[in-house]
Amino acid sequence: IVPDAKAASAGTDAFLVMVAFGPMFGEGATSYTINTQNGAGGTDAKGKGTVKVDDRGNSGTVNFDGTTADGVQLKGTIECAGVVRA
Repeated sequence: IVPDAKAASAGTDAFLVMVAFGPMFGEGATSYTINTQNGAGGTDAKGKGTVKVDDRGNSGTVNFDGTTADGVQLKGTIECAGVVRA
């Protein structure tokens, strides 16, 4: 989740990313979260990093690079074929 895609076009440290590996439901999955926004969902920020958004209207690319509060580094690129706007 990137609260301000326009600001993120140059890169921002305000974002939430959740990544999970393993079964989608039930036991056995490993998940990681970076939430750099204080007060998001009533919680303190957990982790740090940056995100950059290439907003192309109906599509876009999100690049993130960060570290969880436990020190796990996450780096990735998400290609969005469709974009939902609030």
